Amino acid sequence: MSKAKSEVPYGTLDLLILKTLETMGTNRKVKFYTLTPSGRRQIGLEVKKWEQANALVTRFLEVEP
Repeated sequence: MSKAKSEVPYGTLDLLILKTLETMGTNRKVKFYTLTPSGRRQIGLEVKKWEQANALVTRFLEVEP
C-alpha cells in the first residue's frame, strides 16, 4: 500500500487568498493586493465548487460497506 497523501482540491489556495482579502476589509492598508468586484465574484464561484466537491466526498464516506 502506498503512503497516504494529504492533498487539497485544485483552487483551494486561490479561495483562501480571496477570503483573506475579503476578511481584512478595505479599511486595512494593503500595499500590493486588493479585492476587485471580479475577485468577489470569483470567491462565490470557488466556494460553490469547493462545497460541491466536499459534498461528493462526504456522500462517498457515508456509504455503508
